[in-house]
Amino acid sequence: MSIMAIRKLALLCVLCAAGTSTLPALAQTTPYDLTVVGAADSQAWGLNNLGTVVGRTFDPSFNSYRAFVNTGTGPVDIGTFGGTNSIAAAVNDAGQIVGSADNAAGQSRAFLYQNGSMTDLGTFGGNGSHGWGINAAGVTVGSAFAPENPNDFSGERAFVRPPGGTLQDLGTLPGFSSPFAGATDINNHGQIVGASGQAGPGDPPVHPFLYSNGVMTDLGTFGDAYSTAYAINDLGQVVGYSDSLADFHIPQAFLYEGGKLINLDARLGGTGSIAYDINNLGQIVGDSGTFGAFIMQGDTVTSLDALIDPAAGWTIQLPKAINDHGQIAATGLLNGKAYAVLLSPVPEPAAASMLGLGLGVLVLRRRLRPRPDGRA
Repeated sequence: MSIMAIRKLALLCVLCAAGTSTLPALAQTTPYDLTVVGAADSQAWGLNNLGTVVGRTFDPSFNSYRAFVNTGTGPVDIGTFGGTNSIAAAVNDAGQIVGSADNAAGQSRAFLYQNGSMTDLGTFGGNGSHGWGINAAGVTVGSAFAPENPNDFSGERAFVRPPGGTLQDLGTLPGFSSPFAGATDINNHGQIVGASGQAGPGDPPVHPFLYSNGVMTDLGTFGDAYSTAYAINDLGQVVGYSDSLADFHIPQAFLYEGGKLINLDARLGGTGSIAYDINNLGQIVGDSGTFGAFIMQGDTVTSLDALIDPAAGWTIQLPKAINDHGQIAATGLLNGKAYAVLLSPVPEPAAASMLGLGLGVLVLRRRLRPRPDGRA
């Protein structure tokens, strides 16, 4: 089963049933302003610390999805390699974007988009590849197919690609006769997460992994076949989901830290959950059967719907990314239509007052500073 298939399965289940930082942690009661950043029928997938959002938009005239980026001036279509579909999955603070786009032959190819140009990252000799993650240095990760099994998931391998380099195979977890692997995220220390397991009929076990210092470690599961890691922060904290055999294959969000896989589902209401992202403040976003789209910090969980203006009529789903300023890239539903949205924390009055005071001091100092001509 490919990484894309795992993601789709997890979404369906839920919707139906880091280095240190000097930024202050946000209170879970902090309200959010909502900004629409995509056209109708769009989804947000990635976000950087500058508030740039990437994702995809459905084009009904071609029955296809197109990748977009919005730096604050409106969504821009990234394009394809001559094919029909594309998706932008992640963006770093330099504005480099990684994703996947179809070529004229209908093959999906991982891409790096920068300075208005899209580069095909290639494959391991097979027919396709997918780009999922990128760090501040421009190192990209994803999955690509090998030539011996060009249309079989057993030929899918996790890759890492240094800037200007070629795809490097990360290998697979041991113990599978027909293994596959895919990488989903990379942090600024080069640690990589994803999923690896058995490919073939019956969809046998798939486990989350952490790849660090050349070693791929199995993070374990909650006892069932499907698990994957979606994101890792610079502290090495990992989030994702694992099915639970004891709970009828319901996905359960996890946090991996200190060598332990921690089940977060009880904190999230115990009705099924997925964690999509974690920032360097330890804030986690995801979807839960109890809370809907949520933000979690420590033991505190809050529905994102409760943190936006109820009079506006929005429902938040699929919060795929959270940056170190607490901004969240998600999909908002309004009047039956889906839009990529950016949720931005509203500054608390005390913080706003301090900001105003700080700006006032800067202005006063500037006014008191002697002019080069000696005049006041």
